[in-house]
Amino acid sequence: MRTVADSSFVLPPNPEYIDFPKTDGTQTTWPPNTTRVVDHEGCVNYYDPLANHHGQHIRWRVLVAEALALEYKYPKGPNYVLRDFPKNYRLFDHNKGPAVGPRHDLYLYGPLKKKFRSINEFVPHAIWLMSDGLEPCKCKYCGSVKAQREITASLSNILRTTPTGSPSPSRVKTFRDKGKGKDPLQRSREPKGRDGRAYAAVQRAFKHLKPSPGVLKQPMLQERNSDLRAIYSRTAMHLRRWFREGEIIWCALDPPITGLHGIEGASIEFWPGIIDEVKLKTESVPRAATPKSPLSPGIPQASTSKTPEPIAADDTRGPILENSAEPLPWTIRQSTRYKVQLLAVSYSYTIDDEQVLPYQAYVPPDELISSMIDYPPDKLNFDKDFLTQFNPCPGPKAPAAQFLEAVPAYATAIQIASILSSTWCLTDDYEFRYSIRPATPKVSNASLPLESPPGPVAPQQPKEPLTLEAAIEQASRHNAQLSSSTSYYRNVTSVNPGMSQAESQQIADRVLGAQPSQLVQTRFQGLWWGSERIWVDDFIRLKVPRRMLAPNGAPNILPPSGPGKAVKAQWIAEGKDPAALGAGTRGVFLRLDGLLTVDVPNESGAMKKEARVCGMLYELADEDWEDPEERKTLDGNSANPIPGSSQQPSSSTTSPAKDPTRLSNAQENGAGSSSAPVMENVLPQAPIGYKFRPIVAPGHEFVGAMGLISGRYYPRILVHPKIKPRVQSALLRPAEEGGLTGFDNLWALEGLSGGYFNSVDPHRYKKSRLAMVQDATREALEQLQNYAETKREQQNGSAQNGGDAMEVDES
Repeated sequence: MRTVADSSFVLPPNPEYIDFPKTDGTQTTWPPNTTRVVDHEGCVNYYDPLANHHGQHIRWRVLVAEALALEYKYPKGPNYVLRDFPKNYRLFDHNKGPAVGPRHDLYLYGPLKKKFRSINEFVPHAIWLMSDGLEPCKCKYCGSVKAQREITASLSNILRTTPTGSPSPSRVKTFRDKGKGKDPLQRSREPKGRDGRAYAAVQRAFKHLKPSPGVLKQPMLQERNSDLRAIYSRTAMHLRRWFREGEIIWCALDPPITGLHGIEGASIEFWPGIIDEVKLKTESVPRAATPKSPLSPGIPQASTSKTPEPIAADDTRGPILENSAEPLPWTIRQSTRYKVQLLAVSYSYTIDDEQVLPYQAYVPPDELISSMIDYPPDKLNFDKDFLTQFNPCPGPKAPAAQFLEAVPAYATAIQIASILSSTWCLTDDYEFRYSIRPATPKVSNASLPLESPPGPVAPQQPKEPLTLEAAIEQASRHNAQLSSSTSYYRNVTSVNPGMSQAESQQIADRVLGAQPSQLVQTRFQGLWWGSERIWVDDFIRLKVPRRMLAPNGAPNILPPSGPGKAVKAQWIAEGKDPAALGAGTRGVFLRLDGLLTVDVPNESGAMKKEARVCGMLYELADEDWEDPEERKTLDGNSANPIPGSSQQPSSSTTSPAKDPTRLSNAQENGAGSSSAPVMENVLPQAPIGYKFRPIVAPGHEFVGAMGLISGRYYPRILVHPKIKPRVQSALLRPAEEGGLTGFDNLWALEGLSGGYFNSVDPHRYKKSRLAMVQDATREALEQLQNYAETKREQQNGSAQNGGDAMEVDES
């Protein structure tokens, strides 16, 4: 069994023991989980009671005794040591994390509502236990109004601030391996101080190999097909179906939970939840009356059906409709309803699409957060059974929920959603086999043989046999030539044109990974990215703004489009410079054609798995913008774009739409194993007044790190009934008060601002969505229970008062 270091601290020679005359300890405070159990994830979480001969036990007793001897001016010379801690006190080593190397934290348990995390915390309490009790205890838990650093400073004359022997347990956070079985990624969590640079490149797109007859094809998941059609297909619905099963969304409460004292903005209007089921709602509504309609006033109504004669008993026919050119007096309206499991409580909520918002589209107001912080600490109850009983939406006939009753459950729901947004995982893997087209050797005209008149072919002279050395040399030249013609990094381009060839190659190694031994990749059909479900073929937003992605163009990447005619003319009329306008001020989109893993060398040279996204990049161009290079080509003759040129002709309109009900060839042949989009050449709706413009040369694809993902694109989300009032307020805001600035988190949802204004940054990989929810619920409850305990101790005057919060073990 591994434990905290204990070999370097031993009892001093000829110790003189000190005994405590009294105690305030009780064994009821000791942690109950003292048995080492390795769970299904290979982790442990238990408290190991340390024996008196343990090195850390000795260290605590020696250093505390030294402080007591100095405080009470014991004679110098003897080596003072505590014989033991006060009665019913016990020192525990908390083992938490992977069983092969858990984290160790020492805690001294004994008095009620107190556990000492360090020797410096316990010394003031030990001084009080050795006293007559007439003076109050000055430790941080017994009523001191000072922070621990102030208490430590006041006792610097008796504390050994740089003790010898083994150091205190390390507080370095360890990362738990959540995977089991075969995992697509190595489950090593990146530290928070990870490389913040965005790695990306452009390479020639791979062509997948068609399977032979009789070979089982990788089928496309039904839910992926359904979710993508909801985004790409044309629809008469007022709001298209944006949301997917398992996603976190905000549900509008009807009625809202009114805040205390009627403070504006302090009411609970939205509750986070997870979508359990997506339903289609169909209803018949009266057709709007028109002058030619038979329902218009003053115009006799034409009969569209006739009542049949009395039906005989053996006649099963119903009413007979006559053929008529007149429309039916009603029409069908469809919308989406979502069955949502509200977080932190045990209630589901079936809600219309007009009452649902993306998780990234709403943030609880500051007034609401302030009211929750001021909640009475003695009423905070984060017991799971207590929370599940609260109902945020009791129904129209029941009394509305009260704010004070809602705060614990609402705080827990927010915390669960926040933790879930920090997690991610890849799903539905398959093998992607591809081919690389060999480079066509360039032959100059001077090297071509001259034509000769027809004649007999000269017999070939027999070749001399090769020596072993010559054969090896020839094979080496052949391998080098073959490698250069089928390079894995053929035509790789950095998105930064200022980079040297060596820097570009370094980025290629970092992004694309090592050259595989076989032309096969592990790819995935989708992933969970924080609150969202993302599929291959989705249209997603990238964090990087357009002005930071090849701002002047680069090989195989177009420069940003300029302003459209109307806005350019308006700015010129107002005496402003339109040079700052155009696509550079907006976001960048990626049509996600592939999710894959690559082998990337780390600092030590060993290979590790990392995930990558690839596909075509798009920008938002003004709807009336015309590409000045559209009719031009690099050579002045060809009407086709030349791959690899820095100025690629681009389409000034969106790609031509095909029949949205027809699948692409890739899907018909097994879309799970293809990087082609589900709706070939079909793009989602662009924001009003804009159009999508591809910015990567044909035949090439963008490859980037997962950290570049900002989130999904929500077509026309700004006209949502719950967002539209905020949009109108922003549009009416006077320029002297900031105008449209400060609302970039809204504009980013449609790509009108850079994706980094509204994004998540998941950094913890989990094995499944179920594991994400379960772990987030457990972590949220632990964190809030510790928070409630801290607040109650502060209220009772038992904790420090200042800028330093109590240390909480939240790992």
